[in-house]
Amino acid sequence: MPDIVRNTPEDELLEIFRRSVKKRHRARVRPDARLQADLDLDSLGVVTTLLAAEEELGVRIFPIESETGEIRTIQDVINFVRAAMEHE
Repeated sequence: MPDIVRNTPEDELLEIFRRSVKKRHRARVRPDARLQADLDLDSLGVVTTLLAAEEELGVRIFPIESETGEIRTIQDVINFVRAAMEHE
């Protein structure tokens, strides 16, 4: 029986971002990528991506707590989602 390879939440988030950005920015999707400067995502694009992550990962992200700080990079999103998963 073949082993089932499970992606980590981080891998899944990176894939969600790859699907969310314009084709020309897909190669730039990595944890240190800046959402606006590197991936050309505006606030609506970030929210849409977070909603997709919420649905696909089965984790409640919204409402966003005010103490989350600024989300500027994919790593910030990964940390935020990881914290949301731990609180469930």
